[in-house]
Amino acid sequence: MSETSRVQRWREGKRQHGLKAVTIWLTTEEELRLKALALQWHCSPSAVMQRALAQVVTSPSSQNSSPPDTFQLRELIREELAAREAAQASVTETVTGVVTATLARDLPALVRQLVEGLALEALGLPVTNTNGNATETECSGEVLPRQSSRRTRGEIGQRIAALLGEHPEGLSAEEIRVYLKPAKPLGDTLQGMRRQGKVHTRGQGKAMRYFVA
Repeated sequence: MSETSRVQRWREGKRQHGLKAVTIWLTTEEELRLKALALQWHCSPSAVMQRALAQVVTSPSSQNSSPPDTFQLRELIREELAAREAAQASVTETVTGVVTATLARDLPALVRQLVEGLALEALGLPVTNTNGNATETECSGEVLPRQSSRRTRGEIGQRIAALLGEHPEGLSAEEIRVYLKPAKPLGDTLQGMRRQGKVHTRGQGKAMRYFVA
């Protein structure tokens, strides 16, 4: 079927539905707005014009006057488009404000924590978590001893050695902490036992496992 025949059938179908073709002169900007409104409403420009006409309020004094002219229709379309653009701008401004405020509040702290963690790992020191508590993740460098009694460290060392003896497959620092539930971090104690030759390790970082010597 040719393009001409298709257009003729389309026009005939419109006529059978009681519709009539008319010519409306619009500026280029008005034409673009009309088409944009049709896309938003998921309908044809003709349907937009019909809805605009249906929304025109006529007073008793104007019922005997001439129908609304093209200028009135233009103003109605402009008002509808302006209202929709204002609503979209308000939503965009609100979302942008929320995102900006969130980043301004949380991003500096997150970046600082990340940089501090990388620096501690590079120096071979235990990395602290976001709550300020030292983790049991071991690094390759030597950790300075903390202020604690030798008796307490000796007792926890004995418990660690006994626990590792029950697990020849080895345990990670986190697994040892879960088993023993110590009151203080185990990082210094494990490092001291490794230096003294009481335990040896395999792997690095979080994958590091401890074995009784």
